[in-house]
Amino acid sequence: MTAAIAPHEGSELSMILAGTKPLAVIEYRKQPCAYRRAIEYNELGFCAALQRNGEEGAELVVTLHENIGLISGYLYLVEYGVKHYGIKEYHRKLGRLFGYSEESIELFVSSEIDCTCSKCRGSSH
Repeated sequence: MTAAIAPHEGSELSMILAGTKPLAVIEYRKQPCAYRRAIEYNELGFCAALQRNGEEGAELVVTLHENIGLISGYLYLVEYGVKHYGIKEYHRKLGRLFGYSEESIELFVSSEIDCTCSKCRGSSH
């Protein structure tokens, strides 16, 4: 993905800790070092993390403690978002949850992204 479409890629954990990103999902297969670091930070109490196995493998949903309610919002969107809102609005809501600008969200929504991961296509339920 381009920097314009995924401007937070690789910086998610530091942005969470700085309070400039409300929520992030760190996948072990894509960022094993950040994944392990997020587990350590969670154990030390610096952030809140939910460890889960997504369709693409192990992932951590990470946020600050004061934003912990966002985790349930993420889980809801991944499970029901496409069904309830349609694919474009699902991506808009997910983008806002991750703290992307409206401009970045609309660029993503209007792009022809060839990705079949569960976060890009939504749940099949």
